[in-house]
Amino acid sequence: MMTGVSYERAHLIVAALRVLGHRDGRAPDEESIAHLLGLPPEYVRAAIRHMAEHSIVQVVRTPFEVRVELGDHTQIESLPHEEASPAMEQEVRQFLGGRKDKQASLERLFGSEEVAERTRSRQAGLEDKLKGFRPRTPLPSDADEEDAS
Repeated sequence: MMTGVSYERAHLIVAALRVLGHRDGRAPDEESIAHLLGLPPEYVRAAIRHMAEHSIVQVVRTPFEVRVELGDHTQIESLPHEEASPAMEQEVRQFLGGRKDKQASLERLFGSEEVAERTRSRQAGLEDKLKGFRPRTPLPSDADEEDAS
C-alpha cells in the first residue's frame, strides 16, 4: 500500500490541477486528474489525501462532488524524491536474465537430438503397430442371408 506520494508525482498532480483549472475554469475533481494523467483513480485519491495532509492541496467537499484546489505548492519540496526507478530497473534486468536462462535450459532439454530420436523411435513403433493391425472381418448382415436363401 502507498504510504505517501513522491516529489515527482506531486508535481504531476499539481500540473494537472493547473491545466484542468485553466481549461475548465473551476477546480477539477479527482477522477479528471486521474484521467488526464493516465493513473488509477485510487492512486490519485490516496496521493491527494497525502498532499492535503501536507497542505499542498485543499480538498473541497460538497454534498454532490469533491473538488481539489491548489494550496501551498512550495511544500512539495518537503516530499521524498523518487528513487525506486533504479531499483526497479535492476529487478527487471534480473527477471529478464533469469528468463533467458530458463529459455536456454528448455531449449537444451527439448531441442536436443536425444529427444528428437526418442520421438522418431516412438513414431516408428506406432507405425509398426498400425501395420500389424488387421481389421475384423465384417459379420454377414441379414440382407446377405436373405440373398443366400
